[in-house]
Amino acid sequence: MDVIDLEKLFKLGKEWKSGDKHRIYFDHLDEYLGLKLQFNAKRRIVSGELNGLAIHVSAAVRLHLKLKASKVWYDLKDGCFYCKDMDSQTFKQVCVSIMNKSLKDRLHVQIKS
Repeated sequence: MDVIDLEKLFKLGKEWKSGDKHRIYFDHLDEYLGLKLQFNAKRRIVSGELNGLAIHVSAAVRLHLKLKASKVWYDLKDGCFYCKDMDSQTFKQVCVSIMNKSLKDRLHVQIKS
């Protein structure tokens, strides 16, 4: 029994096919991690919150840039999530958020470290 609703996954991400590869890529990783940023008129980050808690501007900038350089995708062939250029803890948090938004019914996923 699949608990992930593929229709919801398709709405959350962008489908990509090439050769025998079939994936859904996810953008806006900041949102999945719970990072909220405030920008000034010059588009510079002036404040940040992570899961509702204020964080230092330099930490917000580093995390934002790290997430922009990372990729997260769901492989439709094997039913697994993958990442590139992301540490395992951040990857787990992003995947849990994506899965919770794409689960059938009202189940929720939690990963304990």
